Amino acid sequence: MTSRLKLICLIYFLFSCFISCKDEGKTRYLIGFSQCTGGDKWRQTMHEEMRRELSFHPDVELLIKDAQGDNKTQKKHIQEFIAAGVDVLIVSPNEAKPVTPEVNDAFNRGIPVIIVDRRTDSKSYTTYIGADNFEIGKAAGEYIAKLLKGKGKVIEVWGLRGSTPAQNRHAGFKNIMNKYPDIEVIAEVEGEWEIETAKSGLLKVLKQHTDTDLVYAHNDMMALAAYQVAENMPSVNSNLKFIGVDALPGPNGGIQFVADNMVDATFLYPTGGEEAIRTAINILEGKVVDKEDMLETIVIDSSNVRVMQLQTSKIINQQKSIQRQQAMLDEQTRLYRIQRFVLWGILAVLVGIVFLGTYILSRLRTKYEAEIRKKETVENYNYSVKEKKQYNNAAETPKVVQENPDNIFLKKLNDIIHENLSDSTLNVAMICKALGMSRIQVYRKVKSLLDCGVNDYIKTVRLDKAKTLLSEKNNLSISEIAYQTGFSSPAYFSTTFKAKYKISPSEVQNKA
Repeated sequence: MTSRLKLICLIYFLFSCFISCKDEGKTRYLIGFSQCTGGDKWRQTMHEEMRRELSFHPDVELLIKDAQGDNKTQKKHIQEFIAAGVDVLIVSPNEAKPVTPEVNDAFNRGIPVIIVDRRTDSKSYTTYIGADNFEIGKAAGEYIAKLLKGKGKVIEVWGLRGSTPAQNRHAGFKNIMNKYPDIEVIAEVEGEWEIETAKSGLLKVLKQHTDTDLVYAHNDMMALAAYQVAENMPSVNSNLKFIGVDALPGPNGGIQFVADNMVDATFLYPTGGEEAIRTAINILEGKVVDKEDMLETIVIDSSNVRVMQLQTSKIINQQKSIQRQQAMLDEQTRLYRIQRFVLWGILAVLVGIVFLGTYILSRLRTKYEAEIRKKETVENYNYSVKEKKQYNNAAETPKVVQENPDNIFLKKLNDIIHENLSDSTLNVAMICKALGMSRIQVYRKVKSLLDCGVNDYIKTVRLDKAKTLLSEKNNLSISEIAYQTGFSSPAYFSTTFKAKYKISPSEVQNKA
C-alpha cells in the first residue's frame, strides 16, 4: 500500500505541474473599451497606441467594442461590459448626454471608469483624459487672426454637434473671433467629422461665398475636404487657406497634409490612447490617479512641420520594430509551449506504464496470497478471520467530511461583510483584497453562486440585518440602524429598504 500511495502522489504532482504550466500567461485583468466610432484615422491611431502600451502588460486583456457612431449601440456595449465584470471601463462617448446613465451605473457599481476625448454630462468617473478643446479652439482663433491680419471671411466646418470636442472647439474659436470684429464667420458647415459629409456641405457654401479667405475645420480630414473642393472650383479665392485639428502622423495624417501644402496649419490633438492604458494599469495596481489629465497641444505649420515629420516617423518605425520583436517572442513562446506539452505528454505515458505494471504485479501478488490461504487448516482460517475482524473494528476511524469549496467561499464572503457591516465605504476592492482574489474572479464566483453582483449582495446582507434589528424589541432608532448596517444616510436606507421589502422601516418597527 505504501508503494501505491507514493505512486499516486507522484502522478498527482506531475499532473499539477502540467496544469499549472497550461495556466501560465492567463489573463488577470480585463479592460473594456467602448469606442464611439473606430472608422476614422484618429480613432485607429488611438487603438494602435493602446495596443503598443499593452504589449508591456501580457496579463491584461483589452476588449474594444465599436459603436460605429450609434448612441443606442454604445449604451448596449457599456451594459455588456458591466455584466461581464470588467476590471476597468474606458469610454469615449459618441455624444455626452445619451450614455451618461450607463457610465454613472458602471461607476456606482464600483467599476473604475476612464473617460477619453469626449466627456459625459456628469462627474461620475474615475478620471478624464483628453486635450482641452476650448483651448485648442482659442489657439486656432488666435492663429487665424494673426494669419488674416485681423480681417477676412471665414467658414467654420463643424464636427458632430452633439459631441463635446466640437462644441468646445467652436466655443474657443468664437471667444477669440469676438475680439476681431473685422473677421466675419460667414457660414457654418455640418461635417460630422467625416470627409464626404464635409464635402457635401462645402460644395454649396463655397459656391455662394467664393471670396472666402479661410476655412477652419474641427479636424484635419474636413480641412482636407475643403482643400479638395476648392481645388476643383476655379471661382474660389486662390489664396484660400485651410486650418485643421488633430495633427496625426503618417501618410494620411494632418502633419503630411501640412507638408504637402494642402493644409496651412493643424493643431495637435493627442488621442490619449497610451495615457488611458497607463492610467488603467495604475488603477489596477492600486495607485492614486488624477481626476483630470489634460493633454497639451501645439500648432504645426510650415515653420516646424519637417521636424515633426522626422519625430513621428521615428516613433512609427520604433513601433513597427516593437511589433516585429513581439511577434518573434510570441512565436518562440508558442514553440516552447508545444515542446513542453509534448514532454509532459511523454512523462504522462511513462507514468501510466509504471502504474499499469505496478497494478498487474499487485494483482498477481494478491492471487498468490489467496492460493496460500486456501492451504491453511480450517481452524487456523477461522482464527485468522476472527483476529482480522477484531483488528478492523479497532482500527476503524471516522471519515473526514470535506467541506464544499463553494460553502467555504460564501462563509468567508459573509464573514467579511458582517465584520465590516457598519463601514459605508465597504466595496468590491476591499472584499477582493480580504479574499486574496482579483475583481473578475470574485465577480464570476458570486455571479455563479448567487446570481447577482457583489455590490448587490452586500446591499442584500445590509438590508436583511437591518430588517432583523427593526423586528427586534430594542431602543435603536431607524437612523442608528441605518448607520449600523453601513448605509450612508437614513434617507437612502429608507428608500432602499422600501424598494426591496415593499414596506417602510418605520412600519416594520411599529409592528415589532
